[in-house]
Amino acid sequence: ANGEIQAYMTILLKSYNNPLGIRYDGQICDFFSSCDYKFTFCGRQINAGPSCVYGAVTTKNYNNIPAGHILHFTFGEQLTEGSTIITNPYTAPINGPWPGQFQLYIDVIDSDSSFEGTDDKVDDLTKDITISAGVNTTIAMTGSRSYQPSTFTFSIEVKCANTWAGALCNLVVEARHVGIVQPVVILGPISTPAIAYRGLPALIVKQ
Repeated sequence: ANGEIQAYMTILLKSYNNPLGIRYDGQICDFFSSCDYKFTFCGRQINAGPSCVYGAVTTKNYNNIPAGHILHFTFGEQLTEGSTIITNPYTAPINGPWPGQFQLYIDVIDSDSSFEGTDDKVDDLTKDITISAGVNTTIAMTGSRSYQPSTFTFSIEVKCANTWAGALCNLVVEARHVGIVQPVVILGPISTPAIAYRGLPALIVKQ
């Protein structure tokens, strides 16, 4: 079913910690204020280049976050600005079966005003994540910055779309109604037996 949505990946942002309030080069973010963070999230296929096939989101600015302060994200908060409104958690539809794994890339910048100069790189974080549908897990990522790297914590969950099942959301679930009194085992072309009663749907799982 190419192009059909078979799964949904949901990411709930929890916290970001840049304990020393520094940039990628080890210097403090700004001389006149604390760090003004902006995050870009990119869901990639593993070993398939930088294309964000599972979605890309750039957040609003999180301004004046002092060194030593952990930035906590709240459930339901608005993550973006402008015409595209994205809230926490963020859910991305997956076309086709869920591959079972993907790579999450996070780019962090210190967003500067024209008075402060150009935006500065704070850190980037990359992690290959393996997860089956139906699983919800919390993950901590560590940045690539050589000195006191930052950390990002989030939870992730993958769910199959309504008509799909299995760890990779690649099994079809069909509902059929039968009108008999005694239970009966119904077999699909490639199926798992399902018990059906009068007026109740029989779930037929097939590839």
